[in-house]
Amino acid sequence: MPTAADKRRNRRYPLSLKIRARTKARSAPPIETTSANISVKGIYFRFPGKPSVGSQVVLELLLPPELGAGKSTWLRCKCKIVRVDRLEDKGMVGVAACIESYRFLRTA
Repeated sequence: MPTAADKRRNRRYPLSLKIRARTKARSAPPIETTSANISVKGIYFRFPGKPSVGSQVVLELLLPPELGAGKSTWLRCKCKIVRVDRLEDKGMVGVAACIESYRFLRTA
């Protein structure tokens, strides 16, 4: 049986980037967390609660100056949750999400 790593087409980079995450409840404040790794098409991050596989999430990632042409830059990604992993940390889960679209925002 193939593992999740076998299904990956793009290389994962172990980057810890600051994230502001929003689910469908746009009126709720964003949840601040960090990424564990990222690729061209996906991201893995920690999240409180238990989001549903197949649901949408909007992530705003803070790119460091090395990745943002010398300036810290926010990147907004619309993502679809493809996997949720139980973690040892109480109340937190690991979330794998497919990046469906993105755009650059203002400089931080």
